[in-house]
Amino acid sequence: MADVLAVVSEVEFVPLYKGQPLYGDVDAHLRTLGFTLNKFLTMGGRVMKPLMAHGTGNYPMQMMWSDAFFTRDFLGASALADDSLLKLAVLLDLYESKDGAFHLVRRYDALHGAALAPEYLALMKSSGVWSEKPPKP
Repeated sequence: MADVLAVVSEVEFVPLYKGQPLYGDVDAHLRTLGFTLNKFLTMGGRVMKPLMAHGTGNYPMQMMWSDAFFTRDFLGASALADDSLLKLAVLLDLYESKDGAFHLVRRYDALHGAALAPEYLALMKSSGVWSEKPPKP
């Protein structure tokens, strides 16, 4: 389990199955293993029967489940092996957590005298979505 850098799991916020663990249980267990929630990927729910909303019973009135993306606690990245810094950065990038990926690439650069972070930042900026905060006066 120490080599696992991320976990994607369906989690429920309300019981849908008899005896199932809910989000809080999954989160608490994964935290004991060194993981932290990075983000919810999707949210799902239903309208309570016999009603429908917007013509469907699948319209999410109450959020009942989600796919959740848990990662190793990368803010405490000093505990990660050097190769794990870049591997987790790639996973974070793929799951659109580019700020976390950039943090890990900068940490890798600091440890190895590399210069990957400026190139990654330039790619991020080219999307038109990302920019750096101006320095404080």
